[in-house]
Amino acid sequence: MGIVFIFGSIIRGFKKSSIFLLCLVSFLNLAFAQNIAGDWAEKKSRHFIIYYDSGVDPIYVKRIFYKAESYYKTIINSLGFRRFDFWTWENRCKIFLYSSQKKYYNDNERPEWSAGEVNICERMISSYTQGDDFFNFVLPHEMAHLIFREFVGQKKLIPLWLDEGIACFSETNSRPERLRIARSLVWSDMYIPLEDLSKMNNPDSIILPVIFYSQATSLVEFLLIDYGADDFLDFSRKVRDGEEWQEALRAVYGFETVAKLEEAWVKYLKDESKNNN
Repeated sequence: MGIVFIFGSIIRGFKKSSIFLLCLVSFLNLAFAQNIAGDWAEKKSRHFIIYYDSGVDPIYVKRIFYKAESYYKTIINSLGFRRFDFWTWENRCKIFLYSSQKKYYNDNERPEWSAGEVNICERMISSYTQGDDFFNFVLPHEMAHLIFREFVGQKKLIPLWLDEGIACFSETNSRPERLRIARSLVWSDMYIPLEDLSKMNNPDSIILPVIFYSQATSLVEFLLIDYGADDFLDFSRKVRDGEEWQEALRAVYGFETVAKLEEAWVKYLKDESKNNN
């Protein structure tokens, strides 16, 4: 996917101390890279602070402010978090924007397929100017990761498909195609069983990313659209307050097992397709 996540909570077996150290080391590495990168200009809005190098067009930065604040409202509303005001004053989200891929790769030591990086622990997004791809894909994707984790907690163990599904659902350009692929997978019985999908918690080991991310997006859409944002808020609150995600799923949605969720999701997609034909 080209998105690198700097948090250890989705990897089962991590101890709290390990997660803390991972966040600390990631922050220090990013901060060191940014300190030696050169001159950084700074702009602030209600929920964001944007740092950008001298090669970034100020007009581009203004557009980021507009888009970021707009996405912020859209994401918290879609997830049911509208009564909570994240990222104000000293807790504002920081966006570090490079003027080129080369500067981003060199300063952050990221692989060439990386389009953006999010540090959950420090509320940071790091990326580079890349036209509409940044506005339609990278920015809302990374913001959704941060907002969801801001609410449920950085260290909560939840399946990768849920984290990624929320982020992909928030994208503006690729969501329709992902949902179309998911419908095709269901109708052809080629989808990954949800029990298996829930065990895929290492992004680097996903063999069929198109299937994984399409299913993840569709499952989150099913929960948000068919059941509504208020139920998703209740689910997220239970996870935040210490319930395991499967227990929260059972308590809010009534799915006794992930297989029951899969069954309902498959029926939802097949009924949707029948109604559209």
